[in-house]
Amino acid sequence: MGYRGFDAAGTEPLFPFGHGLSYGEADWGDASLSTDAVRGGEGVELTVPIRATGERAATVVVQAYLSGPDGFGRPPKVLAGFAKVTVAPGAEEQVVVTVAPEAFRRWDGDGWVVDEGTWEVVVAASATDVRQRLA
Repeated sequence: MGYRGFDAAGTEPLFPFGHGLSYGEADWGDASLSTDAVRGGEGVELTVPIRATGERAATVVVQAYLSGPDGFGRPPKVLAGFAKVTVAPGAEEQVVVTVAPEAFRRWDGDGWVVDEGTWEVVVAASATDVRQRLA
């Protein structure tokens, strides 16, 4: 079962999708979006400041999930983009994750559709380690 199945069942796996370890420690700053609102069918860029706070370089994977409108048989969240960065000790990097317009689509049997309603970008270090939600 993948992370979508665990999300749908409300079950937390021992090692969630995207779980990883680093010898370095990092702080995540407040994420920002390239637009004032997340709109279905329009791409968006997510920027997250990551600062290495330990004595070693920190390797971090920033994951961007989309959480779409309810009622369409859609999973609670879907991985829409990610970026991996290694940050030198004491340094800060601006990590940019691109969410393509196609990430908002789903197949309904007649073709690709984008559901109307509220969309949210979920910023996470793994499928269960959610750092921030942006709408």
